[in-house]
Amino acid sequence: MYHYVTNPGASNPEKEYVTLRLAQNAREPVDISGWRIESGATGVAAVIPLGTEVPRSGIINPTQPIVLQPGNTVIISSGRSPIGASFRENECTGYFTQYQSFYPQLPRICPVPYNELKKFYGENYIRDSQCIIYTRKINRCSISITPPVNVTSACAAFLVNYLNYNGCVTAHENNVHFKDNTWRVYLGRNKSMWRKHYEVVKLLDSDGKTVDMFSY
Repeated sequence: MYHYVTNPGASNPEKEYVTLRLAQNAREPVDISGWRIESGATGVAAVIPLGTEVPRSGIINPTQPIVLQPGNTVIISSGRSPIGASFRENECTGYFTQYQSFYPQLPRICPVPYNELKKFYGENYIRDSQCIIYTRKINRCSISITPPVNVTSACAAFLVNYLNYNGCVTAHENNVHFKDNTWRVYLGRNKSMWRKHYEVVKLLDSDGKTVDMFSY
């Protein structure tokens, strides 16, 4: 595995995280849920939880094992999840950044609003000039909570139904490349886990065997 620690000993545990990457030439996927990550220097340890592969906003999401495919990356944060769960990044997760902070920042790779308009407004979108003008001004991953008063009802419905996280997932979750190769895992601690210097990071499987270890 490829590995490193960012912001060790941070006063805000949400800014402290370990990055691990399963080798591209690994022979098979690896289920890391239930494994432990441990400080060899202090003995402090935490269990890697279950995660939600495709989370939805506004609900309690079901969880499942976090399975890394060859080439996948997992970012293990010491703190709590801004959305209440560990999750896999996808084409729409950039919408989460409008109201929550992530470390490192989530990629803002949501679909382009004007392209969404052409796909989902309907065949008469070209007649709705105000909607075209408005969607061309919107940045990727920006939620339009209150549509402008001068847009049509059809445009307002499009904005509310598609330009947000849940709407984006509904529209795109069956895309071939919808899911990204990175998992965000949260240990839920209220203080940092790693020392700033002279630390040994251990990854142990469900049998307590050391799978990986590195120091800094």
